[in-house]
Amino acid sequence: MHLTPLQHTVDVFDGDTWRENTRKLYEYMNREFVDTVEQLQELFPATWENRLPIIRPVPFVHRLSRSLSTLYQKPASRRFIGRGWTPQIQQEVEIQYEEIGVNIHMMRLQEHLVAMNNAVSFVVPGFPVERGKVRLVTVPPHFVDIKMKDHLSTEPYDAEEVHIKLPVSTDPHTGLIYYGIARITNEEARWVDAPKKLRGEGLWFKDGSNPIGIIPLIILRGSEPQIGHIWAHENQDLLQAQRALNLSLTDIAYTSALQSAAIGVLRGVSRQHAEEIQIGPETMLGLPDPEMNLDFKSPKADIQSYSNSVMDYMKLSLSHAGLNPDLFLQSSGSISATAKQYDAIERQVEKTRHEQTFRRAEQRLWGLIRRWNNALRGNGVEVYPNAKVEVDFHEPAPIVDALHEAQALRMFIEDGQTSPAQALAQREGIPLEAARKRVETNIKDTLKTRAMNPAPVDGNAAQGKPVQVSETSKIIQ
Repeated sequence: MHLTPLQHTVDVFDGDTWRENTRKLYEYMNREFVDTVEQLQELFPATWENRLPIIRPVPFVHRLSRSLSTLYQKPASRRFIGRGWTPQIQQEVEIQYEEIGVNIHMMRLQEHLVAMNNAVSFVVPGFPVERGKVRLVTVPPHFVDIKMKDHLSTEPYDAEEVHIKLPVSTDPHTGLIYYGIARITNEEARWVDAPKKLRGEGLWFKDGSNPIGIIPLIILRGSEPQIGHIWAHENQDLLQAQRALNLSLTDIAYTSALQSAAIGVLRGVSRQHAEEIQIGPETMLGLPDPEMNLDFKSPKADIQSYSNSVMDYMKLSLSHAGLNPDLFLQSSGSISATAKQYDAIERQVEKTRHEQTFRRAEQRLWGLIRRWNNALRGNGVEVYPNAKVEVDFHEPAPIVDALHEAQALRMFIEDGQTSPAQALAQREGIPLEAARKRVETNIKDTLKTRAMNPAPVDGNAAQGKPVQVSETSKIIQ
């Protein structure tokens, strides 16, 4: 018998817990705090309703997801490289990407990725299908269930089937949204659990077919999933941090409210007589018996230490998320340039990981969009050829002095590290070819203006002789 230290040949993935935690993170990301109320009910079954008026929710997950989702804050530019790719096709694809909102869609996916550690894009035909348009749907990960053919694979194109929950109707009177569950394979797409009129019907076409031959799903993950699983683990630490902040701040507010008024203690009087005594402004109280005594007691809970503990926990959570707590919390004190640089370095770590993830997602996205275009508009003829997608991300430039920024840019251009067109494309998030044309137009206009209105910068100009074009202008050209 072969001896091995490996044990536990059965591994159970608690899908229900993963789905429930992911749902709560999704709600917090969208500034919904139902989970906080549920936690109060569980922790304080007798007094939770008294805490609701002073509940103190903090949009921690919401703000964190937006602070770390910077790849598409400025529109990304794309270059498609492939055989048969022409400038006309490039222009058509750019227009289509703008119409269906690819950059906005990818920015939402990054927010999901930061908050839940998983993100799902569903690429489907638009409604009605006869228009031949493509639609991008951002689906919450907990709305998707995937059955894999290859249990060593973590890619959706190796899936045997996918079940996805989608909205089908809305009640106009109550506002309730009704959902159905669709089953999608490489061959067909049908409603399997939906209102009676939809059950068994095709998801996109009456015959229930899937004309592109693959499941049109893109999955992005913030960490490598455990072998045998398709999903990365949810951000349990982020969920606990959000809960701790809401519950602790609510507890501080509730405790402060309880101890804000002193409690009167009256000795030597029966309870019946004590309840008849009124204490307050413009009220006189006489105690006829010297054994009687009136005193006030005020609880002195250490609220400040409690509050400091909560703040320390928040800062620790932020620092481990790759953010500078002072910058994130916008502290009133001055923040050094060194601290800002370290914050940028920490963010760069996560940014680099996300860049690699989203470059792969961009390639798969184009593959699905191309397949749908060919299926909906091609009539058996290829509308767009296959191509490799190269993406340039244009994040907002750090705030610096405008003069020094211009001088540094000119030095970069003179040293050959960049060009005016590349700098313009990166700054405004436009394609390189469009930036190159704009730079050429601007240079021509500038030279024409100088020729019409020469400035008397030297003796030759003052005597009406031709003005020499500066070396810098030559470099820019």
